[in-house]
Amino acid sequence: MAYQPKSYRKFLVGTVSAAVVASAIVPAASAASFSDVTKETVKDHYQNIATASEKGYIKGYGDGTFKPYNTITRGQVVKILARTLGDDVDTSKTENFSDVPSNYSDKELVEASLKVRAAGVFTGNGGKLLPDQNITRQQMAKVLVNGLGLEALVDSDDTSKVKDLDKAYSEYREDIQTLSKLGVTDVETFNPETNLTRAQFASFIVRAYDVKESRTAKPSVQDVTAVNGKVTVEFNKAPKTAPTANDFTITKSVNGGTATSVAPTDFNYDASSKTATFNVEKVEAATAKQTVSYSVSYKETDAKSGSFTVDALPAASILSVGAAGNQATVIFNSPVDTATAQNVINYTYDNDRNSTTNVPVHPTSASVNTEAVGPYAAGQVVTLTFNDSTLSTEDKGSLNIQNVKSDKGIVIASKTVNVTPVADGAKPEASATLTNGAQTSTKVSANAGTTVKLNVKAYDDSSNIVAARYRIQNPDNTFTSWTTLDAEDGAFDETSETAVGSINTTGFAGGDYKVYVQTVDAAGKVSDSAVAATLEITKKDITAPVTVNSEATYKPATRTVEVKGSVTDVDSDVKNVQYRVSTYNASTNAYTTSTEWTNATATDGSFNEKQEDYKFATPQLNASTTYLIEVRSEDAAGNTSKAQTVTVSGVEAAGGNAKEGTFKTPANSGDTTIPGESTPKSNVGDVTNKKDVKITGVANDNVEVASIEYAVYRDADKDGSYETRVQAYGKTGVTINDGSINSDSEAYTINYDLPSVDGKYRILVRTTDTSGNERVENVDTVLDTVSPTVTIVADTETSDKNDFIVTFSEDVQAGTEEAANEVASKFALDKDNYTVNQGGQVVQNAAASVTKVSDKQFKVTFAQAPTDAQTISITSVQDLASNAIKATSVNVPK
Repeated sequence: MAYQPKSYRKFLVGTVSAAVVASAIVPAASAASFSDVTKETVKDHYQNIATASEKGYIKGYGDGTFKPYNTITRGQVVKILARTLGDDVDTSKTENFSDVPSNYSDKELVEASLKVRAAGVFTGNGGKLLPDQNITRQQMAKVLVNGLGLEALVDSDDTSKVKDLDKAYSEYREDIQTLSKLGVTDVETFNPETNLTRAQFASFIVRAYDVKESRTAKPSVQDVTAVNGKVTVEFNKAPKTAPTANDFTITKSVNGGTATSVAPTDFNYDASSKTATFNVEKVEAATAKQTVSYSVSYKETDAKSGSFTVDALPAASILSVGAAGNQATVIFNSPVDTATAQNVINYTYDNDRNSTTNVPVHPTSASVNTEAVGPYAAGQVVTLTFNDSTLSTEDKGSLNIQNVKSDKGIVIASKTVNVTPVADGAKPEASATLTNGAQTSTKVSANAGTTVKLNVKAYDDSSNIVAARYRIQNPDNTFTSWTTLDAEDGAFDETSETAVGSINTTGFAGGDYKVYVQTVDAAGKVSDSAVAATLEITKKDITAPVTVNSEATYKPATRTVEVKGSVTDVDSDVKNVQYRVSTYNASTNAYTTSTEWTNATATDGSFNEKQEDYKFATPQLNASTTYLIEVRSEDAAGNTSKAQTVTVSGVEAAGGNAKEGTFKTPANSGDTTIPGESTPKSNVGDVTNKKDVKITGVANDNVEVASIEYAVYRDADKDGSYETRVQAYGKTGVTINDGSINSDSEAYTINYDLPSVDGKYRILVRTTDTSGNERVENVDTVLDTVSPTVTIVADTETSDKNDFIVTFSEDVQAGTEEAANEVASKFALDKDNYTVNQGGQVVQNAAASVTKVSDKQFKVTFAQAPTDAQTISITSVQDLASNAIKATSVNVPK
């Protein structure tokens, strides 16, 4: 394919980009597998490097590094873009760039250069590709916009943030604005003539593809959220024309049953949030739990589903029975059917439950309370009235309740309850205390966002306490809803009870919050609702944290500044620390941001205390350039400190009118050569049962070795990422063989005991020279200290009863038949490891043959078929770490 105009290139890249995402063009490594790529070292680029490497866009180096802050060349960019183009580009009629001829040594670059030239992504410079030249940010902008056809994706209301466009060549300005309008870059200072790093390019290409995918995708349902009575639909992108209810197809299924069409009502679309809501018919609770799923599709796009659960109706039951005077109160756990609940025949009172001669009686009336009683809803409390003196004042009466139904028609199980009336008119009482830390009182103070414990003492003269609850009066005199409390001992069934709960004060403003409590006794009487306690929320934290920089050092080898410091806040936990890098122009006395506010790292792993140490390393700085580094911090209350200037050691102060702390980088960085390979070797193999690991190697450098350290990581989830740090870099266990580090070649020994946890381990050995250049090399091993187990079954693939399948719980050493026959063997193929026994005597001292099925499974054949009275024994076989199985003897499998 010869060079094509932009319109064709848009079509070409648009058609292949989806295929690139779907198929891993190049076997990809995860970002975590690069020894120099961590969330600390690359910060905001970490996830994009991971994505780019997983999709095969960008590769690492042979030594396991990614070199994120190395500048990226035109040739490297060509290779990356060629991978994204796939195999559908016709290069048969495309002429080679003159400096990348067909016989060029880098064959991948030859093929890649033809692809990008055929696709019109790279047109070259005077017929040359110039593959070894660094690519600038403005050149990268043109490449991405051309290659992905991004200019066609810009909407009329998209705006550019870039403010230094005048520094770009005119031919690149439109492309830079396109990247900014689409959000591929969000900086105001683009620095168009600055070289691009590998980490930055990974972020640019990932964000460009994300924009391409999102802006070319059809509007469709991205997510469905369903609650009983309402369905909310979120779009992946806003439709150009506001949708209507008729644009959607909605079906409902219950418990995975047949889907039925749904006619929604009250349709509403919110363009700002790209969401549509529908009202649907509510699903009533039934005797069984229901999972209700709604499937929603927009026009011709794929449907998405959302579901919710409707709990089964609780088994209707009687919670409590109490009596006072000539009335008895029955409390049910749910509203009851009025007709059966008010039928006096369904209540039978026996004034002497131990006598066989008394005559049971029914109440003269039964009344369902149509209003709520304390925490009980309308219809849950029934009052029974008896003739005077009917209810026995002695503890011998009982009440039988039967044939009453719930309001759903469910028959409530009959129950007989002992009843002893108490004096009429008595109400339960309650008091409360609050606890916040060391404070326990009827009035305590707390900061908003804390959880305060509530403790309620409830008591009654004679009836049992059956429930307790609380609500809060806000400072503006509005009330919250009632909240039910739990019985401290697990059940409300005594005349004196302690109820407990907690109050989450998140969102509370300053002021007094009054806590009201209420209790109910078995007779249905409710305590007076009154203020029991007061919660005082203190004023909002308005004090910003204080940032202190304790150490900032310029590293000439990498042209970076490493900073360490601390932050303290008097009221709230530290939430974040950020840094910013600016360049200084002495002629205009102006500062221009080169690195926007970027998150630093908490030394202990997370910012969650009032005093925190932090650290960060800047991106690579340019030589002979004047810079200013600033740090700021934020607390959990949202207060942000003023930017503090970082004073850097090892560099020249700018002087003149520059702000204090402004410094100038040297004209050159001195020694930039990383140490040579030390080729660390360990005394254990790839798989071992030995915890004492010994590593030896020789560290070399063109100047002088400064230090040798190691760190240890474990692959906790066995995905190859080694995400769990067992030991940070340190020198404990490192021995320099000649006694001290003082030359350009040092032999060393590292002794380390692996933890008592089996798994995959990676030991990173780091060599640093006197200029700060580093090399990191890996030593990997799998610690396995557990002996394998074994199972034996008859071979069902054959009718021969001599054959059995032996399966080990992990890979074992198979060996060869020849080796197994020569040595008393650890190998699974050794026929002597399989015997047949009867009555403690060996009747067949070896298998006739052993055949490997897999690394874990072997087929064993005996000369004679074992009988039911015999057993099969297996011994000696070892796994890959040389753990021998426990001798296993089983009855002959059938």
